[in-house]
Amino acid sequence: MIIDTDNYELSDIKIIPFPGGEWHVELPTIPFKHVHIWAKMRTWTDWGKLKFVLSALVHDGVRPYVFMPYVPGARQDRIQAKFAYSIEEYAHDLWNVAGLTAVDVHSQAAEDVLGERVQNFHVLPVTTYFPDLSNEFDIVLAADKGAVERANQVARIINCPRVVKCEKERDPKTGKLSGFKLPEMENREWDRLR
Repeated sequence: MIIDTDNYELSDIKIIPFPGGEWHVELPTIPFKHVHIWAKMRTWTDWGKLKFVLSALVHDGVRPYVFMPYVPGARQDRIQAKFAYSIEEYAHDLWNVAGLTAVDVHSQAAEDVLGERVQNFHVLPVTTYFPDLSNEFDIVLAADKGAVERANQVARIINCPRVVKCEKERDPKTGKLSGFKLPEMENREWDRLR
């Protein structure tokens, strides 16, 4: 059985909001030992529904395998005073799955947290989905310091000779980005890259 989080109804799963906003989940009879969930997480509501569907499945004796292309909270992968350690909270919600496969989790730190708390955790690098791109690019841009490691991985896979680190600032209270800066490069370099 495959459960698509974009359409629980196809699997006869009913998710009903109570007047207070909390979710109530009703499962059909599930005659399968293996249930797979294609978890497309875009909003907090998507996460809340998934969390309660997982709980209902586990209480019904089913431990699902989850394919989650995007893992929420992976960008909050460091412990900082006054800020939530979000990846740990999301990982905690997934402790009871039989397996989790994600695509290109934000950082090694986030992967480590998920790997410590979730059984059978696997990561498919986003580059798995690249066609043969060798020798077609001059640079790979890293959005900021935290993206350099991933940019280097991509550059190696596509045989790109250069990684360029950009800069930005994030307001920790609002998440708003500003202060974007490209590295210093000679005009002829930028002209050649256009």
